[in-house]
Amino acid sequence: MTLAERKEERREDKGSILALPPYSAHLAMRATLYFPAMKPKIRITRRLEFDAGHRLPNHKSQCRNIHGHRYAIELTLAAEPIHEDGASDDGMVMDFGDIKQIAKERLVDVWDHAFLVWRGDKIMRDFLQMIPGHKTVVLDEVPTAENLAAAAFAILEHAYRDRFGHELTLERVRLYETPNCWADALRPPTN
Repeated sequence: MTLAERKEERREDKGSILALPPYSAHLAMRATLYFPAMKPKIRITRRLEFDAGHRLPNHKSQCRNIHGHRYAIELTLAAEPIHEDGASDDGMVMDFGDIKQIAKERLVDVWDHAFLVWRGDKIMRDFLQMIPGHKTVVLDEVPTAENLAAAAFAILEHAYRDRFGHELTLERVRLYETPNCWADALRPPTN
């Protein structure tokens, strides 16, 4: 097939995948001409902070002792932006204020200034129960950064989906235990 015949074939069949021009540095730019309705999924992230105490009862070093952290949590959500003329959140994946409100209600206000204790740490649980009105959160796993990130993901995943539909997904929870140490809980890839 000659170059002229290929150009003519492309002109006749603009919507087909076969009509895409050969790969070149301009392929991405040309693809928008063929698929103008394709909209990218956008990821947004909201960061919140809270203070909490914990201990890792079986740790080989200092973390087995009672201590606390100024935790930071980053929530990454993904979706196509909302396109609704006149709406306050037009052009947004989700209003950052709404992300914060949900995270505070479901997680941050619950964990803030609490002691995060593993259910299996009977000595610590018994001690905390002796303190009247103490704010204690009992967890099914040892409260490592990794387990706290996974617990936060499980708590928040459906909070965003239930309120805003299945188009919006929680993609990642990043929990900073210190400014230099963090753990990521990621949504498993879908096939």
